[in-house]
Amino acid sequence: MENNKQSVGLTVIIQLGGPNDEQGNLSDIAIARCEKTTQLAEQFPTAKILCTGGHSEHFNQSAFNHSELTQSYLQRKGISKERFLPSALSRFTIEDATLSAPILSNLKVDNLLLVTSGFHMNRALAIFNHIFPTYTITPEPAINAVSAIRLIELEQHESKAITRDKQTLASM
Repeated sequence: MENNKQSVGLTVIIQLGGPNDEQGNLSDIAIARCEKTTQLAEQFPTAKILCTGGHSEHFNQSAFNHSELTQSYLQRKGISKERFLPSALSRFTIEDATLSAPILSNLKVDNLLLVTSGFHMNRALAIFNHIFPTYTITPEPAINAVSAIRLIELEQHESKAITRDKQTLASM
């Protein structure tokens, strides 16, 4: 029964980072991810939460780590700060997973609930399944909080990025 995964471990909600502006205001994409995490935190009241996101020219040039901004938002929504694990100060999706690994390594995790935007989920799930092959990972997509035109652009980006990331993961 060593491999039995019948609700003996911890559920962890991993919320992936999204854009914010130079003043630290979260984008609609990041807010949608926070709203999904808030719903899951209510649904799974003993779950821990791991927020990702540090600094990057592509999504955060503010004075704050992106994960600090999202944790503050989630705390304003009523989530206790005791529920948060240390942040993964990542710059991109592969780092979201690789920097989360040491944080989770000493925990008995039963299930990861992966929160990101719907347009980003396939790539994120491929990466997390590669980095965490023994974990049960449940995709929990946030709404795609962008215009139809922007969604097409983001989906085209994801199509290119998943090919690049699969090559990177294969060399790891």
